[in-house]
Amino acid sequence: GDLAKIKSLVKKGAEIDGAFSNGHHSALNGAARNGHAEIVDFLLASGCPDIESRCEAPLSVTPLQQAGFHGRAECAKILLRHGASITSRSGLGCGNKTAKEIAQKMRMGQWQDLVAAIEAQEGMAGELASAAWEGNLSKVRSLLDRGAPPNTEAFHGFSNGHHSALNGAARNGHAAIVSLLLEQPVKPDIESRCQEPWSVTPLQQAGFWGRAECAKVLLEHGASTASRSGGNLANAIISSIKKKRMRSTHSTSLTSLCTDGGSSRCAPSPELNEGVSVKKATAA
Repeated sequence: GDLAKIKSLVKKGAEIDGAFSNGHHSALNGAARNGHAEIVDFLLASGCPDIESRCEAPLSVTPLQQAGFHGRAECAKILLRHGASITSRSGLGCGNKTAKEIAQKMRMGQWQDLVAAIEAQEGMAGELASAAWEGNLSKVRSLLDRGAPPNTEAFHGFSNGHHSALNGAARNGHAAIVSLLLEQPVKPDIESRCQEPWSVTPLQQAGFWGRAECAKVLLEHGASTASRSGGNLANAIISSIKKKRMRSTHSTSLTSLCTDGGSSRCAPSPELNEGVSVKKATAA
């Protein structure tokens, strides 16, 4: 818990994720375990430590799960602000549980405050996903200002059939919201997928629905053009536009975003499975 020494070591060039202590605890994992909130805050403000770093097997718990186990509410709040996942599960040695489930089982320290903080994030994540789906930019801004997690998928935050905030905004053509989410310090999963059997990413949603402006933003932020969708829609999102199964006025410009010198930058895509009706496909 020696913050002064940690600051000195970081100033001298020590790697934040460079070593382990006492059974494979990273600096962040160990600080969260032992309740050193100031150190947790300093480490997360000083670089990019792995916020999901795990201690040794079979426990294999993340920093947030460590905070849950030992009832370190202040550490948990800091970790949550920086995007720690509440859906991650521990190793079998800790029962394959989430941080919330661990806290509720162990009932140590400030476990009730910790659970309340997680549940607050869960609630705001669901609101944010719904607002993004609906295209309510002012509400999205308000929720983000209040501390809602942009990576709603890490907080059980989905709308209308397992769409994260980013996935839903891309699906429905809300480019300003897509851009706002990706500009946040905590980044949403740019490959977050909707429900099976479609399992399409935000860029694939933009491809299917012809949302060219959303696609531009996603590509600027590194969205993969090689990712493949799930089920019978597999690998067919861009080709469905080329075949004009979607009559979007933006389809030509969107397809061109995935083209480099006339050669598709996307992975080769077979046609839509003929057994899948357009009506079923639009459920994504």
